[in-house]
Amino acid sequence: LVLAVTLHNIPEGMAVGVVYAGLASGETTLSVAGALALSLGRKNPPMRVVVIDERMEFAPEEYEDATVDILRGYHRPLALQIAHRSMNPEVVILDEIGGREEAEGLSSLLRGGTLAVATAHAASLSDVYARGALRPFLEREIFDVFLGIKREEGCVVYNISCEEERLGEKKECCAILV
Repeated sequence: LVLAVTLHNIPEGMAVGVVYAGLASGETTLSVAGALALSLGRKNPPMRVVVIDERMEFAPEEYEDATVDILRGYHRPLALQIAHRSMNPEVVILDEIGGREEAEGLSSLLRGGTLAVATAHAASLSDVYARGALRPFLEREIFDVFLGIKREEGCVVYNISCEEERLGEKKECCAILV
């Protein structure tokens, strides 16, 4: 739900960001919840959401009442082209991003006014910046917000990092305990 509220307050043509977490920490689950909340429009107008699910981790039955298109099993660069050319999404959600082809495809969508949320496996914001597969996204400054998920002592900690990271200051903007 944090994702959905944030998305509706970001100007068109800007990416929302990367949700990063260690393995099995909940970034895919958060993406599913975000896609549902955005497409159902409980507090805001519903949005057209496309989920690009190359590894077939999203269950279509979770979206029965939602207006979510899921491109399952497609190579991500091809799925980005399909979404851009024929689906007219307002938001694209990608799981486990990385690579130059994906960065180019995502750049095209963003120029067309589509918002994006992506996930990546990384233990910290420093790890996001250190991952070679994410370098094309960071070089193009595609993402504006980074949401980190960690489990600590029975709580889930969300660290939201903003624009300052691009300027070399890797500081956390805020932390929310849930």
